[in-house]
Amino acid sequence: MPNIVVVSVTSWEGSYLKSTVELSKELSARNTVWFVDYQYTWKDLLNGITGRNKNIPWKRMLGLRSRIRKTSLKGKGEVLIYTPKPIFPSFWTGSYRLFSFINRINQYLVLKPLAKKLKKAGVIPDVMISALNPFMGLGIKRFFPDIRHVYYCFDEIRAAHWLRIFGGTAEEQLLPTVDAAVFTSDHLEKIKGAPVAKTTVVKNGVHYDDFARYKRKAGQNAVPKAGYAGSIDDRFHVDLMEQVIQRLTEVSFHFVGRIVDQKVPGRLGKYGNVCFSPPVSADKVPSIMGSMDVGIIPYVRNDFTVAIYPLKVNEYLSAGLPVIMTSFAELPDFKDVADIADDPTAFTEAIKRNLENDNEEKICNRMEFASANSWSNRAADLEKFLFSE
Repeated sequence: MPNIVVVSVTSWEGSYLKSTVELSKELSARNTVWFVDYQYTWKDLLNGITGRNKNIPWKRMLGLRSRIRKTSLKGKGEVLIYTPKPIFPSFWTGSYRLFSFINRINQYLVLKPLAKKLKKAGVIPDVMISALNPFMGLGIKRFFPDIRHVYYCFDEIRAAHWLRIFGGTAEEQLLPTVDAAVFTSDHLEKIKGAPVAKTTVVKNGVHYDDFARYKRKAGQNAVPKAGYAGSIDDRFHVDLMEQVIQRLTEVSFHFVGRIVDQKVPGRLGKYGNVCFSPPVSADKVPSIMGSMDVGIIPYVRNDFTVAIYPLKVNEYLSAGLPVIMTSFAELPDFKDVADIADDPTAFTEAIKRNLENDNEEKICNRMEFASANSWSNRAADLEKFLFSE
């Protein structure tokens, strides 16, 4: 089978779903996928050894355990996950020139041993994918000069927390050198695709069957439940939601996920119709969504959110939920299956309207729409692009 090497900016494991990981899993059905795990630093290594962070694979980083582990996926294939050697911290410097120097050393530490490992295994990659990782991506042509290099961009890196420090500059340098690029939204392709010879858009998908199993029923809760599942951070429109919550005292609002912005529970937690729950594992999310009556996405519009194609829209729809969201991004795909509301009055009325007028036919229509957006379909689109002439 073809060999695909994915050099990720995220780890394989984690408490939240990652598009790079989900696509890698799907691609493994017809390809041999090598996943280069998150590149931990020497500081991370020390935290792992001392037990401060038990999630750090420090034994694999030092080669005390095999750097390659296989994960078998039911109904698909295997993904070979490669743990690199520890790299040097580089984001501390205020100089991009110094950062680039350290980054080249880090590329040598990660990509050179990877090339040797693949050669020893008799593997010649058919394609290399750098997934929102221009830092390693800038070294791919140095260590894999004859291999097709595709950049996978799933976020606006200039607005992505710590990545934005040098990410935008590194990405600008990388894009003209890659053979192709894949973007997860039309907006990302529009603002970043010009320097690349060949581009496409592969939007985020959904594990449809997992959510459809918990298909909701219209009017299933005596007290209607509006829910949000996901991180509560600087994307969350707390001003909007506070007014909506005040107006809909007959509706219970449930927020499930990691709280990054503490002012949100500080302002909303005082209301009797609001409940905050801690994050849950991905396999618990479908049943939670199936227990809701309405799914909401109250995001502000900024440089980060305008570029995203949110995972949770299709997840809500797969469980049959009506969706109310702000116009944080241009998402014409959902114009017929979701309500857009940007002010408290419109958002409140949209929730009320969907609670009053929902029925079995609308639930089935939402689910049918979402079923076409499965991860397997998205991976098939990506695979076709990767191996097209």
